[in-house]
Amino acid sequence: MPPPPSGGPQKYRGEALPEWADGPTALAASMDVPGMPGVRAAPTPMMPSGPMPTNQPRQFQQRERQQGRRPREQRPRGRPHYNGLYMANDEIEGILRIQWSATHPHDRPAYEHDYFYQSWLRRNNPSKLKEPFCPESLRELASHEKEARGPVTFVPGLAGLGKVPFGNIRSPKPLLDVSSSNAPKTDGDDDAGEEGTQRRLEQEPLLAARIMIEDSMCLLLDVDDIDRQLEEGRPSESDEDLKKRRMFLLDGLVSTLRLPSVPVLAVGGAEHDGVFQRIVTLPKGRTLLASALPRFPLGSAAAATLVWAILRNVGMLLGGKNATNNPSAEALFRAAADSVQLMNAVAVEGTLGAVATGMNIADAKQQLAPLVSRNSTTGALVAALSAALERAHLLEISPSTHKAFGAAFGIVFSIFDRHATNAAQRGGSDSALPRDLLRALMHHCNDAQKQRLKSHISALG
Repeated sequence: MPPPPSGGPQKYRGEALPEWADGPTALAASMDVPGMPGVRAAPTPMMPSGPMPTNQPRQFQQRERQQGRRPREQRPRGRPHYNGLYMANDEIEGILRIQWSATHPHDRPAYEHDYFYQSWLRRNNPSKLKEPFCPESLRELASHEKEARGPVTFVPGLAGLGKVPFGNIRSPKPLLDVSSSNAPKTDGDDDAGEEGTQRRLEQEPLLAARIMIEDSMCLLLDVDDIDRQLEEGRPSESDEDLKKRRMFLLDGLVSTLRLPSVPVLAVGGAEHDGVFQRIVTLPKGRTLLASALPRFPLGSAAAATLVWAILRNVGMLLGGKNATNNPSAEALFRAAADSVQLMNAVAVEGTLGAVATGMNIADAKQQLAPLVSRNSTTGALVAALSAALERAHLLEISPSTHKAFGAAFGIVFSIFDRHATNAAQRGGSDSALPRDLLRALMHHCNDAQKQRLKSHISALG
């Protein structure tokens, strides 16, 4: 049978299909349930175009009349008849129509009410997208609305029977009320009791970190909305305004981490990475930063500040149980390596200083895995270090002309020399010299350092 025409309303045997149907599904061997794309229904056998045979047993026809169904030869020809065990054809079509209208509102675009399926179509089958995959307008929330923390009502014990309670990450219900208001107070405990009662649960460090991660993920969704509007050519504002707004959102994400603006922190100084360390303690926080780094534009100062903080805290990302299996830290180092390749000379010089400081502290605390190991997380750190050295060579930064770069390179070379020497003495098969790092080190080595690298190559093969 020839395929149906592509233009105009779709018909089946001369009758127009309803708007909620996916198409003339009876023409295919296996069809989709109308209104539910991707859900396969049982194939409907093709009926002959001639008159139906009437030589059915009389007992079979009587049983069909008793069940309230017309005999097969008297059924109208049109759309395929969905035979149900307990439901008639009209009832099934009514339910499918209700489901389709509930999930396909006409007053809202598909980007809002069917985001995940539209995203899946855009990645796998973009020809089936009926609307551009971008929002019509951007979300506009004031800062005081984002920070509003209204009272949360919880479902009580007996009075909440039959009700559905919803969790709240910002104000979770405490398991036990241990407020000091019920405890007896002494004369000297008045201030302490008031301070303990007024402290909110969302001010706890780990919960505050999770709230910050959730807000940052929502911010990245706003950045993606701007990118999609620019990509589809349907901006709600001018292109320049959208780009400024996008950069403002990304800079705001970095500013919430309260990162120092210098690559190397002074010992005992006032600047520290306390908020950043709380974020990267959680795997979701490391994943957030790994997905945020590729969104920064070329040569962004905020991206350089974030990369410095990542490389300064090498010991936290690779120490302890994270040394062997840490895919989120590996993704974070890979994103840092890609970002280093777009930095300017000042940022690259600071990057090598930050990674040298972090590696020196982690190596002293025995938190740094050997750079010659085959561990994938350590390989990601080696990739970031190699990218910094290659970028420095491309920008003509050398230890002889830049004192800060020379001091940082000396620390990195001494750590690698010690790790390679220990691997050669141990003679383990789990050690291998990273070729990219060797090539990057050769660009900045003097004659004595090159001889040391050649001896390591001949020792480890």
